[in-house]
Amino acid sequence: ALRPPPCDRRAIVEIADENPRIPEMDRNAILEHYEGSVTDHGSGVGLFVSKWCAESLGGDLEIQPNDPDGNRVRFIFPLLDTPPEDA
Repeated sequence: ALRPPPCDRRAIVEIADENPRIPEMDRNAILEHYEGSVTDHGSGVGLFVSKWCAESLGGDLEIQPNDPDGNRVRFIFPLLDTPPEDA
């Protein structure tokens, strides 16, 4: 879901699923600046790369439980005051 920007000038893209929940240890490894190998936790690097991409654009990534099952991943990006020159 793409939510309209709230008054604090952010865009939020939220993705929810009903898959098994991401274990807390893996969530922490994704959200903190983990120094080990990305393959030490979980089975892939998708959310690690997603967090890196969000941060490189000045945004952030949040991972929360989706009730009653699954995960909710939110990408939060600051809105630009002016459009890019190549737009």
